[in-house]
Amino acid sequence: MQQVMLALFSCFAVGVAVGVFYFTGLWLTIRRLSTSRLPWLLAISSFLLRLSVLTVTFFMVTNGRLENIFSCLAGFLAVRMVAVSRATRGGIQWI
Repeated sequence: MQQVMLALFSCFAVGVAVGVFYFTGLWLTIRRLSTSRLPWLLAISSFLLRLSVLTVTFFMVTNGRLENIFSCLAGFLAVRMVAVSRATRGGIQWI
């Protein structure tokens, strides 16, 4: 039982870490779009990089177990909720 709880907590922590990476990358991309010479290339390459890191990390950490996938996703969505609430309050100051 303790091993299962440790695995779920570890997956949640990885989900949080990936979420921070993903949404920080999104924030940095949005900030640089106005000064970029090729904003479409920046947006597409940033999206593909963020999505690749997210997918590979989730795939490697969860080992295909449904409860681990949900735990990773819960950590990622927790970071998303924090990011959205900070963005709608009038600015992001977490970097």
